[in-house]
Amino acid sequence: MRPRGVLVAGAVVVVLGLVAVLTFGRPFAARAYHRLADRQPAMVPDGLDPAATTVLYLHHSTGLAVWDGGVPRLVERRNAAEGTDLQVVERAFPHRPYPWDNNPYDYWNAWVNHSGDRRVQGQATLEDLVGAYDVIVWKDCFLAGDMVPDDGRPDVTSPVRTPANYRLQYLALRDAMHRFPGTRFVVWTLPPKVATDTDPATAELARQFASWVREEWDQPGDNVFLWDYRAIAAPDDLYLPAAWAVGERDSHPGTELSQRAAALFVQRLVDVAAGRGDRTPATGATL
Repeated sequence: MRPRGVLVAGAVVVVLGLVAVLTFGRPFAARAYHRLADRQPAMVPDGLDPAATTVLYLHHSTGLAVWDGGVPRLVERRNAAEGTDLQVVERAFPHRPYPWDNNPYDYWNAWVNHSGDRRVQGQATLEDLVGAYDVIVWKDCFLAGDMVPDDGRPDVTSPVRTPANYRLQYLALRDAMHRFPGTRFVVWTLPPKVATDTDPATAELARQFASWVREEWDQPGDNVFLWDYRAIAAPDDLYLPAAWAVGERDSHPGTELSQRAAALFVQRLVDVAAGRGDRTPATGATL
């Protein structure tokens, strides 16, 4: 007879695997289980080459899908073909024990509300990261698009997903990134949702926020650059086409979109790392 403890452990694995499937879609089940059940690796691993151009790629599940679309392989190919030395580290952020959210509030909480050696629930501050990485890539989840209309009380400290709160948090984050001009930052535009996973009014709020980020928040000549994932994933700037998604009500990118986005991301990363970020398309498309 199998020991009772083994049976219990097996049941836990099955339950966690089912949760991952239901939460992230079948293509994400194995990797999502890793994120839920395993310990988070060190944000700055041993063995980073000080002579390399070091890149930290922060993500949750959508970013993981694009990463699995071929980012490591494509980076290696570019390094070999062009004699560059990009060394990219991917990490979930924020990670447990912090709630599994990466909305504007959560980056503001980790990098503005907390700084230096004052960390929130074990999350690295910017000061922890900028000394090790030449480029830091970060993004919000498509769930950040579940916005509600402004309530007339904008508050940078609020987790409520209003456009006004988001704008205050992004402005504070931009100021924080400007404090580290030796590090370049690549920020994704807000990932879109499939039409069946949102509603027209909410999708329009998300579109307007993404437009504000492109047209007003992003500034030429600084150390912060956009990767316009939204322009890649939403041809109408409003919805992710269902054919490009994992499912009709699942806004994670499917395999085809993940692979195409991975190639465009690597081009954008190469451009930013080489100092061409302001002179090349934010999508990563070649001129």
